[in-house]
Amino acid sequence: MKINTLLTSLSICSLFILPSLANAATAYSFKQDEAGGTVYYNPTAQNQYGFNIIMLNTINGEQFCNEQGRSTQVSGGKVGCHEDESEYSNFDWSSQQWKEKSTGSSNQCYVYYASIKCSSN
Repeated sequence: MKINTLLTSLSICSLFILPSLANAATAYSFKQDEAGGTVYYNPTAQNQYGFNIIMLNTINGEQFCNEQGRSTQVSGGKVGCHEDESEYSNFDWSSQQWKEKSTGSSNQCYVYYASIKCSSN
């Protein structure tokens, strides 16, 4: 009985606490690799409403690396699959700003950057 109660509590907690981590300003960490590049884990970008995880596409990866003072995104990053009804940061090329993108509720997986690997300068 106690185990079931604990598991139920953890499930409910993860529904409310884990999504809020995507909005944390200091949610990502980084480390240098042997080749002089940098890998950023759980990267976020600030849009008009706050910080969100970054939707996977080439423009978003390149922009994130440029903002970190790195020259370009390179292969070696990891992706994750996030559920629908979530908000992501997506770089709008025409306005040169990060914008929040909501996924709605189409019941599918949305791919985001779990890590981005950027080259050295």
